[in-house]
Amino acid sequence: NGHFKNSASISVARFDLLRLAANRVNNARFNGFVDDVRIFDYELSETQVADLAARPVAHYPGEGNGNDVVGGVNGTVSGAAYSPGVVGQSFDFDGNNDYFESSFTTTAGSPFTVSLWVNAGDINQARFSGILSTSNGPNAAGSFQIDFDGNASGNGNYRFHGTDGDTYDKIIGPALKDFQHLAVTYENSTITLYLNGQPTGTQNYPDAQFY
Repeated sequence: NGHFKNSASISVARFDLLRLAANRVNNARFNGFVDDVRIFDYELSETQVADLAARPVAHYPGEGNGNDVVGGVNGTVSGAAYSPGVVGQSFDFDGNNDYFESSFTTTAGSPFTVSLWVNAGDINQARFSGILSTSNGPNAAGSFQIDFDGNASGNGNYRFHGTDGDTYDKIIGPALKDFQHLAVTYENSTITLYLNGQPTGTQNYPDAQFY
């Protein structure tokens, strides 16, 4: 569960194939559940391994529906299609009338992390094009959105946008027509923004929440 236990020196370790629920001579079979197998092409740090073991309170993988496969707070998908994503399928929004909505909420001021992969279908799209938002109105205290901060000239950015005009705005990083990982963490009234695993900025923001 993400806690370091032991290490060993092995001269050469490799994959010749990958089996699940069977040993190397394919005769003793495991009885149980296996889920979310991931393989990376580099050695993860102890901190990164601990992060992998973290369990979300909500997970919307976009596998043909808007279901929350962890907490059961299922969402409604309006108009969107599904296309190949980083893992399995992804929500495919056309920028017109497509959207997704669920009733997931958090308590004002409680810590959270939101993580998502984003691929900009168009880098010339309008400013404030919403990627993720946490309320049904622009002035709900503590609400925020992750949006596309563009000006139709092809130099748009992904941005954190809070309430009170541009007071709490913070650029996350440049938008590309390729999948990039965005993350927002929140604790002790501080938002921290990440692009592809690297911190890009912090912002004081009181009582952030999902409504």
